[in-house]
Amino acid sequence: MKTLRARLMFGYAFGSALLLAVSGWSILHLIENVEVQEFDDNLLQYARRLSIIAEQELGVVTFEWEQLDPDSTMQPDPEDSTGHLFRIAGRTLGTVATNIDAFPDARPLPLHWDTDPIFHNYVLSDGTRARVVSFGFPVRLDDDEPKGTVPKRLAITVARRNTEINQLLSHVYTILILVGVPVTLLGAIGMYTLLGYSLRGLTPLQRQLETLAEGDLSQNMDCGSLPDEFLPLINSINDLTNGLNERIGREKRFVAAASHELRTPIATIQTNLEIARQTSPIGPVIRSLEVSQYMGQVVERLLTLNRLDYCSYEPESISFNIEDYLREAALPYTQALASRGVTLDWDFKNATLTEFNTDPVLLSFITSNIFSNIAAYATVNSVAEVIVCDDQDGLLLSFINHTDPTNLIAPDRLGEPFWRGDVTRNLSDKHVGLGLAIAKAAAAMLDATLIVKANQLDVFCATIRIKYK
Repeated sequence: MKTLRARLMFGYAFGSALLLAVSGWSILHLIENVEVQEFDDNLLQYARRLSIIAEQELGVVTFEWEQLDPDSTMQPDPEDSTGHLFRIAGRTLGTVATNIDAFPDARPLPLHWDTDPIFHNYVLSDGTRARVVSFGFPVRLDDDEPKGTVPKRLAITVARRNTEINQLLSHVYTILILVGVPVTLLGAIGMYTLLGYSLRGLTPLQRQLETLAEGDLSQNMDCGSLPDEFLPLINSINDLTNGLNERIGREKRFVAAASHELRTPIATIQTNLEIARQTSPIGPVIRSLEVSQYMGQVVERLLTLNRLDYCSYEPESISFNIEDYLREAALPYTQALASRGVTLDWDFKNATLTEFNTDPVLLSFITSNIFSNIAAYATVNSVAEVIVCDDQDGLLLSFINHTDPTNLIAPDRLGEPFWRGDVTRNLSDKHVGLGLAIAKAAAAMLDATLIVKANQLDVFCATIRIKYK
């Protein structure tokens, strides 16, 4: 059962059979209870009518069933399943009356001396099953009995074959089979047809999946005429393909940017070495050394990003003063900031915690990149704000600066490897477009959140949320 239709049909057949069996058993059980209750009521009524015929006169118990039915001898007919068998007896008197004397090998019916009627099933001597009721009762006194006479107690048992109930249940069972099986088969045929009609939409879906298998992830799948139950699956496939398509696009841009990033210095080295071979080697060799150092920096940052992405770095937790740490982290960029006339405005007044536990190396990947970007891209003669404040269960570090409107700020690509905000690639500025990617990977390892964004007023903001350790 590998096909969906086969599994659904098996489920339908199994469920229908189980439903038919349970419902049939319930119906039979209900009918049996109703019929047995009615049967027992009639049996008890007949037994009470028999019991009132017993009469005590001058200490002698008599029983004349002609008083009940003058036209009947009360003898049982073995062929008649509606006839009653009875026995009336006393503890010392023995059997007072019975109608089973015609059967010498018949077993005597059991007696119960309780006043409450007792019903139970009983197998007669001829092998047929019967319902039996038995109870004790005081004999009715004759009018001539002297006052103070104590009536004698007898017990009566009346039996009647329950063949009628068995026949009725057999008829009901036959009807359930004759009706249930054809209805189930017709339902199976209808279900099979309906499934075939409902699953017709899988054919165009299969064609769309074949398109995806060929590598075209640009088109979303359409549910078409398929039932709504397939919609979540199709939406999940569309989300998966969109995510893969976006990731493939990023990877393509990454490869193109990395190739461009490395192609330029390689070409520069080749050119300078060619010049050095033909002329004085001093200048070209120095230039080639600078370019090779730049390439080494690119490779080193790629390795750092790889280590962070694949969690091969083990973070540490060291306590340090956050204010001292940030001021020290900005020192390497003092000259670059001063050359552009950019000043830092420090705000620590809303931070109540001075000592903080985290990994300073991972944090330096983030703060160094932010200060480097401020020094490189902040507007000339502007003020960059550094704000530290409490944030629920941690600290909030905000870095805000104005940027040159000519810079290429794409919010959806901030943090993408080798993406840079400047138009030209200058090998001397040491910006290779990997800083924010490394910073985001480091923040993930710190269980921190790094958010970078730019608005239409050319304001760039980097926010770090770090939890207390």
